[in-house]
Amino acid sequence: MSKKQIFSSLLILTVILSSSCSGNKSKEQTQADKKFGKLEVEIPASLQNKPEVAAYIQNMAVLSDEYALLVDKAVVDTKEFKGKTEDELGMMDKIKLTKIASEVGFKTIEILGKWGECTEKRFEMEKGLTIDEIQALDAVMKRFEERMKQVKARHADVFKDNEKE
Repeated sequence: MSKKQIFSSLLILTVILSSSCSGNKSKEQTQADKKFGKLEVEIPASLQNKPEVAAYIQNMAVLSDEYALLVDKAVVDTKEFKGKTEDELGMMDKIKLTKIASEVGFKTIEILGKWGECTEKRFEMEKGLTIDEIQALDAVMKRFEERMKQVKARHADVFKDNEKE
């Protein structure tokens, strides 16, 4: 093999490895990072050799971001109705609000179903983990809380008004 072929092979291998490592982000994570700010999915070194646990952490991050995007979309879609009473809404407004509420409701049920499945898996996984490793799984909930804080900050005007009521 010539030096040029070796260099080309190494270059191709580097490109493949770098794209496969950065390709772990889901569409939801990428969108959520762009909208709200980047939140890393942290998999502690002690859990990286346990693919089921690493997949659990990644899946929960995806669900957190999916839910954050859903809340964001609902807030954006309903902003035009802010401050209006039911009497001030026309028939088309009420239809639009019903459609938004239905979509959010169905999507929330779907996300909660997945969340429940992941929670059941967590209880099974915990049986084979150390206390430190179990505590590391709590990072999933901390990440979810951080993502919700980002959503709230993005729509501070809406959430601030709701806190007064």
